Amino acid sequence: MQAPLIYNLFPRLAGDMTRWRDHAARARAMGFDWLYVNPFHYPGFSGSIYAVKDHDRVDPAILPPGHPDAHCEDDVRGDGGIELLRMTITAIRELGLRPIMDLVINHTSRDSLLAARHPGWFVRDAHGKVQSPHAIDPADARRVTVWGDLAEVDNANSPERDALWEHWTALVTRHAELGFEGFRCDAAYKVPAELWSALIAAARAVRPEAAFFAETLGARLEEIEELRSAGFHFLMNSSKWWDFEAPWCLEQQRRHASIAPSVSFPESHDTPRLWAESGGAIDAQRQRYAFAAAFSTGVMM
Repeated sequence: MQAPLIYNLFPRLAGDMTRWRDHAARARAMGFDWLYVNPFHYPGFSGSIYAVKDHDRVDPAILPPGHPDAHCEDDVRGDGGIELLRMTITAIRELGLRPIMDLVINHTSRDSLLAARHPGWFVRDAHGKVQSPHAIDPADARRVTVWGDLAEVDNANSPERDALWEHWTALVTRHAELGFEGFRCDAAYKVPAELWSALIAAARAVRPEAAFFAETLGARLEEIEELRSAGFHFLMNSSKWWDFEAPWCLEQQRRHASIAPSVSFPESHDTPRLWAESGGAIDAQRQRYAFAAAFSTGVMM
């Protein structure tokens, strides 16, 4: 598969979907061949785009003012923005760009429709309450981050696992039919490799050219190793945080090269803008992008 040159279009920064084609045309003119879009689904109470409440509706914040669902709460007046999404993705593909969606299946918002309708699909604590996902700092296990607005999906051990996996398979199939050719798999190491394998097969049944990108930031080496059988086409590596001295980055790249080639990025939605981090130093911009492109098979901007 050709080395991916990925432009990241952040939905709420880019504006409503009627403006996405212009952003895509600019990215294409710069030489990018993939367009990665962060979650665009209807969010939960926190408003975070990574706290999805309803996968069958578009975030009202990215619908144009005249759309019937642009200012709706839980009452859907139109199709939830899905047809406009289809038209937008078609326009992006016509420019020669391959669209990537953010596939977030390790958690939902705490007030998601799935949590209300299928309580058995979620991880529970000792008191029977829905558990929020967390992450540890690989360099210091004492540093734990908990996302209290999220509910952790029990993809591995749910007593209703078959129905849960069928739900995710249908979700991927629908979005492949909408025109998405790539899937950036959020916190891929928190989801069983067997499920990823099934989802990759489902997407490729619709689009044989579909590619899956595993986001493994903050994962331990052994957690990434467990994804070997999933069939990912690319891994998103952590070279953004390398100080060019510590051995971990080279070790990660060496160990995981046999799993899948990797993609580097000098900045992402999880980091400050590189321009701000470097105090506007243009040489720093050039160095970090040149390094990202040289270090990995693919690069994301």
